[in-house]
Amino acid sequence: MPLEKLIKVDLNREGSLSQILSRSPSISYNRAIWSQVSVEHHCHSAYETPEHCFSQHFLGINLGVTNRIERWCEGRYQNHDFCTGEFDLIPANLHQKVRWDRDLEFIAFGFDRATVTRMTEQLSDRVEFVPYHKVNDPLIYQIALNLKAELQSDGLGNRLYTESLVQTLLVHLLCQYSTKTLNLDNYQGGLPKYKLKQVIEYINEHLCENISLATLSELVGLSQYHFARMFKQSTGLSPHRYVIQHRIERAKELLHCQELSISDISTQLGFADHSHFARYFKRLMGVTPKQFVNSSH
Repeated sequence: MPLEKLIKVDLNREGSLSQILSRSPSISYNRAIWSQVSVEHHCHSAYETPEHCFSQHFLGINLGVTNRIERWCEGRYQNHDFCTGEFDLIPANLHQKVRWDRDLEFIAFGFDRATVTRMTEQLSDRVEFVPYHKVNDPLIYQIALNLKAELQSDGLGNRLYTESLVQTLLVHLLCQYSTKTLNLDNYQGGLPKYKLKQVIEYINEHLCENISLATLSELVGLSQYHFARMFKQSTGLSPHRYVIQHRIERAKELLHCQELSISDISTQLGFADHSHFARYFKRLMGVTPKQFVNSSH
């Protein structure tokens, strides 16, 4: 019998998992969250993959029911129950074949090796991921659920939030599941006043745009991780929360004027759609935009 051909999967290519799966992802957000990171949500019946390896580091989190997993990894056989919320971390270029025996719902991340190298150089010495299977980590599970919700709502107009989730996920993986423990610098006192002023002015000038964490951190010459921490120390708010609050404040002014419809205001302020705007408005103000308008007049 001829040897099975190894399939090399480039997770940076949209729909790449179709090389080893028989179904397309139910939702994908490839490269839109953060450059060099792909995210896909899958629901797949019982199946056995061909032998494969990933060009990037792969993280798969079980969002469904417990499943029986059989795995041939670098020639070694493993089998275990894969429970709800547990994850597998597969480093790039590791050869494996996987079989599961019932419907499997999972969210899959692909982390580019260059991205991981760049982040570890910013945070500490260079480190590498090592394989992990069947790990229960509540933080990773919660991030996966939040990102699934963002995928289902298209994640539009919310780039800072999704980038922050991915950033938190990657830093946590590097701290807990890599070849060495990262010693993260603990900057105190927040951003210098001139840098904070620079960032706030940029946010105010681009409030209606899909501002990225990368842009804000590059503005002041910091890694995304350290920028987010120092910005929150300075303002008491995450960059995402700060932008949303200022958009809502601007929305209140526009709603008072009644020169634009609620739908036009949501578009003008960079929200994905009317429902996206209304959800954040009610979360912060306690009422819907329509109720706010009615109570103001």
